[in-house]
Amino acid sequence: MIICLRTLIHTSALLSFSVFANSGHNWTVDNQGCWDAKHYGGDNCLTIESKNFSKDSLKVVYKNTCSERIFAKFCHFKNTGYNDCGAAGIKAGNTKTWVTRSGATGHFNYIAVGSDDSNYDWVCAIRLAGKNWDNLDK
Repeated sequence: MIICLRTLIHTSALLSFSVFANSGHNWTVDNQGCWDAKHYGGDNCLTIESKNFSKDSLKVVYKNTCSERIFAKFCHFKNTGYNDCGAAGIKAGNTKTWVTRSGATGHFNYIAVGSDDSNYDWVCAIRLAGKNWDNLDK
């Protein structure tokens, strides 16, 4: 009985810890699957796994550190004034690499929203990020 109780307490503690390691998805998700793309503690799900800037070329690997899908937008600034922007859905734990091959200044911006359903990516982006999403390249 004591062994079973210890196992139960240990298992319970592990499950509690794993809940806090996940995103705040269940707290902020709406009826269209849109949510804030943040962990329970407030940190962003979208992080930079690596970046490499050489001469006028920029490569950034973006990572979704949450346990649910996100929709991300990223803009790499160019010396021409026409910035290199893209958007992509990124599944839990996966990465997206964005490369600007010429004219890159080394500066970049990125933003993400939670989007459970790819059919609602742009709905979630506008609803949750609004002007921040539209003005990311400025």
